[in-house]
Amino acid sequence: MVTLSNAHIIIEKHIADLIFSNLAHVNWVYYPQRAALLIAPATDEIFKSLHKTAMSVLKYRNKHGDRSISIKELLLDNEIDSSDRNLSYLADEKMKILNIYFGNSATL
Repeated sequence: MVTLSNAHIIIEKHIADLIFSNLAHVNWVYYPQRAALLIAPATDEIFKSLHKTAMSVLKYRNKHGDRSISIKELLLDNEIDSSDRNLSYLADEKMKILNIYFGNSATL
């Protein structure tokens, strides 16, 4: 599960391990026309070269190993609803990219 909580993206351990392993930094890009946030490991040079990315710290959130990324500025800059909720997502294990959707679509 991927959730928005207190202006942080919370990624359950099994998803975070699948995409990011034990890395401490990620690159991300937000596409407002698709209401989509794409997140990849900071070590992915191809992702970084294809997108105008920002870097964030991927912190451990709790003893279960869930991870979090602060997105307060992204929410404010793009006038995204900041209410706590589950988010639709697609975890692409092969590409090592987590796609998160802020629209009304169901979890993919």
